[in-house]
Amino acid sequence: MRKTNIFENMENDIMNADINENEKSKLLKNVMRLKDNKINIMITGATGCGKSSTINALFDTEVAKVGVGVDPETMEIEKYELNTDLQKAMLLYKYKGQTVKYTMYMNNADSSFGEKKTDELVDEFLIISDNGVEIKVKEYEEKDKKVRRYEAEFEYAGAQYEIKGVVEKKEFEKILKNLYFSK
Repeated sequence: MRKTNIFENMENDIMNADINENEKSKLLKNVMRLKDNKINIMITGATGCGKSSTINALFDTEVAKVGVGVDPETMEIEKYELNTDLQKAMLLYKYKGQTVKYTMYMNNADSSFGEKKTDELVDEFLIISDNGVEIKVKEYEEKDKKVRRYEAEFEYAGAQYEIKGVVEKKEFEKILKNLYFSK
């Protein structure tokens, strides 16, 4: 049996609805416009409440990994700040017990904001995300803590992105490779 997608279901419901042809035509045109647009959905909630399962149900396929037990499989937003004057958004995520900082700038100005680089640069490398975005990564050793910090910087669709975190290298690379950007 062939599965139908959500738009086919909507079209069938409209065609079978007890409404006049003019209304059907309007509704079908709206469905056609929806088909041509990308829709961003943000789902939030506590660990284990079913966010990933909801996403998978919406798309009728395994899009998001579903966790088992108490360890979350996805990131949890810890804090976010929006600064319209600087055209900057900053999000702090909790991922496997570590904090990852995600910053996005919508201007062409220097985005360093006077940040001091006192840690030792250990390595620089490129990561290509699953949909082809080239991401420059710098690996630092934090002097006082003797841990590795990773900073990723890239541009996409006119926006500057920056992701920073003190996490395991393979986890940071996994986060970067799985970034998705709609076109």
